[in-house]
Parts: sequence; structure tokens; C-alpha cells
Amino acid sequence: MMQVLIVTHANMAAGIVSSVDLIMGPQEGLYSIGLAADDSFESFNEKVRNKLAEIVCDDGVLVFVDLYGGTPCNVTAANINREVDGKTPNIECLSGVNLPMLIEALGMRGAMSLQEIKEHCMGMIADTCKDIKAEFNLAG
Repeated sequence: MMQVLIVTHANMAAGIVSSVDLIMGPQEGLYSIGLAADDSFESFNEKVRNKLAEIVCDDGVLVFVDLYGGTPCNVTAANINREVDGKTPNIECLSGVNLPMLIEALGMRGAMSLQEIKEHCMGMIADTCKDIKAEFNLAG
């Protein structure tokens, strides 16, 4: 089964996992790492590198990061092509993690490949942000 890793600043990743647990129930193969204020670049890099090496599998790993260009993104980018057991792992990474996208990705595991799930998530970005006043037809 495809593994999913969320890498964010502070406790955002753990909070998203808690939200998923509430909505979908606990999910196998869902992990989170948060960049703490006292983490050095080296210690955070080691956390991400070790977790990716631990969870890499034939079905691949989809990593969601919070902010393009932020430390979680840059550290993940530095590690996604790092060889594990002599081969380059099947890892994809998307920035801008949000709950609808994550729920969708988790629900498609087993039915679609890692690449298909990544492309599907990219295609739903505009649908995950709505103008609530307009959607609910609220005068304003």
C-alpha cells in the first residue's frame, strides 16, 4: 500500500493526521513530521531521511509539505531521490497540503498508482478553496 507522509512546520502535520483520524478513522501508512523551533537543519534532515527510508515501499510514498520553498519542502526535496538499499525509491512530493486533498489521496490508495494519485491531487487544487459567501449565496 502506498505510504503517505506529511511534513510541515510545527504541529500542523500532527493536527492534520488527527483530523483525518476523526473523519476517516485511523489510517494505516499515514505518518507526520513537524519541524520544531529547536530543530537544527541537520536534525530535521535526519528525521525526514530516516522516516522515508523506513516507509519506502514498492507502491511508493506520497509526501505532502505545507509551504513551497520552506524548510520542510527543501529538506524533503533533498531526500526524495536518495537511494535506499541501492535503488532510488518511488517518492512524489506535493506542496500546499490541505485536508480535502489528503482525504482524497488516502481514499484512492489501492485503486490508483502513486503517479495517478499525485496527478489527481494536482487537478483538485482549485476545488479545495471556495468562496463561502458565494457558495452559500450569502449577501454581503
